[in-house]
Order: sequence, then C-alpha cells, then structure tokens
Amino acid sequence: MIPEIDIWRAAQLMLKRYGDEALKESAARADELVAAGDDNGAAVWRRIMDAVTQLANKIPPSMVH
Repeated sequence: MIPEIDIWRAAQLMLKRYGDEALKESAARADELVAAGDDNGAAVWRRIMDAVTQLANKIPPSMVH
C-alpha cells in the first residue's frame, strides 16, 4: 500500500509536469497498467487521479448554511 502523502506528492508532480493534461496523463497510466494486468498499480493511479482532480479544483468549497 502506498502512503497517502506519496499519492499527493505524485499528484502535485503530475500537475507540475503536465498542467491541464495531468488528469488525462494519469488516466493513461492507469489504463496501461490495467492492460498489463497490474490491478494494484492501476488502483494507485486512480488514487492519484482523485488527488489531481482535487488539487486542480480552483473553486473554493461553498459555505454551509
């Protein structure tokens, strides 16, 4: 199991390297691992995709009333 901090570090690196294409590139890596039969590796990249999505979200959460 990969520590959560490493998932977030990888997501930050993907955003730094690929910018707006980071989610697409992360998905491509997950797809490659699925095709190779590496379900654990694909699961890690899906976690990275979730982190990329959260980090790329520039809209602040709305206030709860």
